[in-house]
Amino acid sequence: MARGILITFPGYPYHMSSFMPDNGMANLAGVLHAAGHDVLVLDYGTVGMMRRLFPRSVATALRAARGSAPDLRVLDRELELHAEREVARLGEELCNLVQSYQPDFVGFKLWHGDGCSGSVALARSLRRCFPGLFIIGGGPQVTFAIKPVIEHSGCYEPLDDGTFDVLVQSEGEDLMPALAEVAVGRASLAGVPNTLYREDGRIRIAPVEHVRSLDSLPPPLYDTDVYPSMGGDSKLHLITLDESRGCPYNCSFCIQPLITGHDLRLRSARRVVDEMERCVRSYHVGVFRFAGSATPGRLLDEIATEILARGLQVRYSAFGRGNNARPDAFSRARQSGLEALFFGVESGSQRILDEVMNKGVRISKVRETLKAALGAGIFTVASIIAPAPRETSATWQETLELLADVRPDAVLVSPPGPVAGTAWYREGERFGIRIGEGFQEALLSFKFRMLLPADQWQYPEYWVDGKDTRTIAEETMAALRQIEELGLLTRVSDDMLLMARYCHLTPREFRDQTQRWLCTGNWEAVAALVAEMNGAIREAARAAVAALDDGATALPSVA
Repeated sequence: MARGILITFPGYPYHMSSFMPDNGMANLAGVLHAAGHDVLVLDYGTVGMMRRLFPRSVATALRAARGSAPDLRVLDRELELHAEREVARLGEELCNLVQSYQPDFVGFKLWHGDGCSGSVALARSLRRCFPGLFIIGGGPQVTFAIKPVIEHSGCYEPLDDGTFDVLVQSEGEDLMPALAEVAVGRASLAGVPNTLYREDGRIRIAPVEHVRSLDSLPPPLYDTDVYPSMGGDSKLHLITLDESRGCPYNCSFCIQPLITGHDLRLRSARRVVDEMERCVRSYHVGVFRFAGSATPGRLLDEIATEILARGLQVRYSAFGRGNNARPDAFSRARQSGLEALFFGVESGSQRILDEVMNKGVRISKVRETLKAALGAGIFTVASIIAPAPRETSATWQETLELLADVRPDAVLVSPPGPVAGTAWYREGERFGIRIGEGFQEALLSFKFRMLLPADQWQYPEYWVDGKDTRTIAEETMAALRQIEELGLLTRVSDDMLLMARYCHLTPREFRDQTQRWLCTGNWEAVAALVAEMNGAIREAARAAVAALDDGATALPSVA
């Protein structure tokens, strides 16, 4: 038996979803526990960490401004320096904890920006204190940022300097028990899939393998003895649930197939609802966000049917696609508790969808599907990329006309971004995209500067149709304003809708209040809101359990 610690440090929360539990770490904890290993999950995406990472001096200056214009660049720099000092203190605390817990291995999830640099800094603190400790780095950042850096340059400093013994790309459940055996000296890294490690002076990159059967995975663990931050109201009790993985589509810009593969793997509806019911009974959590990016309409309907058959009272959101949805089943899904669907619309121009996005869907189908979701009472989110590569005033007008016709409940607008492995990156010239020197390295260290306007951020250098990153940011903001002028709500996602439901705020009120609090470091207000939401979630779950018990519904086995 091995003892391990899994650490997720996402950095300062830029979004309320940062307070949601990390389902990936809970999945790994479940797998390790089922294999007979002890594991502790340290999730630093908490309200308390928000308090630590935002200095009171900056918060006071922002709140005292009252319409005046403080020097945001000075405050931004103060915020960054404070965060660096706090991460150093956290590293000391982590060393003390490791000293007492005596793990055989520690695994870090490498996020983007300060979530990556901060995690590396924490790992280096452990390496200095415990030279022989087996340290693992993983997460999607390894797949779409670190691995390309290694392939391009043949090195990655935190691997070269011994900070990490091994990096893990893609999915980790099938190989995590093997890494635990490596940590206690009962196995070697040779032959362990999905790994990157240094051997004989060179970096070895093992082939990628994906979990074949989601039904075979043990349930994730959110028990407080394993996942202590799930106690109290440090975390927002809204759980991300794996109903599917993989994406069979080939959208030119999308990283999802790089992380979970092109092979779509489905969890059975029974097992999905088993997991929902287990969370309701064991954790008093009955609100979920499905993790899959290509959930087939057939599976969504089967899940809805299973929920209704059991009389299970839950709320959830999911990803929808125009080319695999079941609009005829939307009413049943809504009745089962489906609150919101997120659709990657990307553009209202068929030419852009075909030639630039490779979406494989007709605009007429997108329009039909979104209107059906709206008609069923499902909160419908449409995601747009603006400015799209090869965008013209005419194609953008088509997008505005689609939105004006459909009138989704919310619209998200994102700038175009080339990511290694995607067609936009591999064949950039075909799409009018040019990537600057050191793009991948810059992507690793890219940080959100939440005190500064988006057009003042230091983006990794690239160009789209000759436009630099600042111009792209300006055009994205202009697109956002045009959509708002149509009377449409922007910058509200499906998970935000779920959150708003539990604190009696409209989506717009929730967006505006939480954005203001996060940008000004008002952790007290965030803490109060998280506590309010959790209280409502717990109350609803207790009522759901009582309803199930009155109906003599037993929890199906998850073995």
